[in-house]
Amino acid sequence: MESVKVRISEGELQGKKVPSKAGGVFYSFLGIPYAKPPVGTLRFKSPEPPEPWAGVRDASKEEAVALHIPPEPPEPWTGVRDASKEEVVAPHIVLSLFQPPEPPEPWAGVRDASKEEAVALHIPPEPLEPWTGVRDASKEGANSLQIDMIHKSYSGDEDCLFLNVHTPQWPVSCLRPVMVWIHGGAFELSSGDSSLYGPDYFLAQDVVFVSINYRLGALGFLNLDGSDVSTNNGLRDQVMALTWVNKNISKFGGDPDNVTIFGESAGGASVHYLLLAPSAKGLFHKAIAQSGTALLFHLNSSVSKQKAFRLGQALGCETKDPQHLADFLRTVPAEKIVLAQGSAQSDEDKQRVLTISFPPTEEFGADAFIPGDPVKLLKEGRFHKVPFITGVTSAEGKLALSGMFNCCDVVDIEKDFQKIVPWSLSLELGTQTCKDIADKLRKFYFGNKPLSEETLQTYVDMQSDLHFNYGFYKSVKLQVEQSNSPIYAYEYDHKKPINLKRFPSGPEHLP
Repeated sequence: MESVKVRISEGELQGKKVPSKAGGVFYSFLGIPYAKPPVGTLRFKSPEPPEPWAGVRDASKEEAVALHIPPEPPEPWTGVRDASKEEVVAPHIVLSLFQPPEPPEPWAGVRDASKEEAVALHIPPEPLEPWTGVRDASKEGANSLQIDMIHKSYSGDEDCLFLNVHTPQWPVSCLRPVMVWIHGGAFELSSGDSSLYGPDYFLAQDVVFVSINYRLGALGFLNLDGSDVSTNNGLRDQVMALTWVNKNISKFGGDPDNVTIFGESAGGASVHYLLLAPSAKGLFHKAIAQSGTALLFHLNSSVSKQKAFRLGQALGCETKDPQHLADFLRTVPAEKIVLAQGSAQSDEDKQRVLTISFPPTEEFGADAFIPGDPVKLLKEGRFHKVPFITGVTSAEGKLALSGMFNCCDVVDIEKDFQKIVPWSLSLELGTQTCKDIADKLRKFYFGNKPLSEETLQTYVDMQSDLHFNYGFYKSVKLQVEQSNSPIYAYEYDHKKPINLKRFPSGPEHLP
């Protein structure tokens, strides 16, 4: 493997030459720290600039994942288990992304497996200090601590504030446009790893590609108003990463005055939040939000604060004092916080479809990352007016069938339609307002038809509207009224034949 070196403000990095799937080669610098490790006293704090390092930092390969705990094997059963039908989609983690998977209970007698089960209806940093010598940049940094939904295991590390830079030419001969990728995953999952989001085809278009990790779940989005906890730290991490890009990307052949941020789902919402964030001004010049807006993920402060106290209770801290809880949570191992995050959801949260434990939340005060309600900010034109592309797929609501979030079968939904009222409305189940909205939704989408396999496509369309399309159309409408910069809206559609399971057609959340 041929190595390459570059010196940035914090020290020297050693990257590598990589063969491209698109043909040719490119150069990768991986696992570059863009902030101090958010551990110890910096847990739940705004990111700080990184420390310098001594020697050469290896940036040629990914770093080992610090935590990876496989689920326990299933218990044996008695009698004959019916295996002639498929199980509910993704049974391993459904009620909460952050509750460890439990083994199934055994059953007695013969289990009927002659038919399919109900379809599952489906969660600021300090700058880095410089280093001395050459830092190895041949591997990627650790991911944010999370539950790995693909491998059904816990993975990542609290020390996760790394980014990766891929450039098409070395040595640098000119400055190229920069694209910064912000990964999705409901602010609870995934990473910017090259194994998930490889740069090959982007670099073939002669751009510099950057992917970042940021804090997820409670470690990134805990809200404890009245304590020293910074709110929305995962978003603040993204600004710190963009600050690093602005300062250093020219050393990799990137133009700091031509930066496009783009992301999907929670990454798309992050892009939209960055459009609203005063602290991000001047750090990017174009934006692309795929299947996500700030109107999709947003929670009021009082509700998110209740989640924090439920998390504390689950970990053994009974208190009403925000600072006491913050101090306690800093003593708890990070992996225990991740495992307990599902407990932050109320019983009511667990009855709803498509809920997540720790989304971004509203803030108050001079240091607020988002200085107000996103809709109000858009109406008033208080956003960065840069060229903007945003859009959805034609079947976003298929995410509600994926098993990744709270799971309710069609029978449960049919019995209590309030379960589909979006959690972002902060309406208590059982209230007259919630009942009225549920009734109107049922009548508008289903008329007199019941929710069943035959109306599953309608259900997907409804979930698409509630959780994606409304925020998409609303944000476009408001921004067009306030901005002279070009705004492009799209819908990605690819109709496939209905398969043997008669699954709704159209591209889903991840096309």
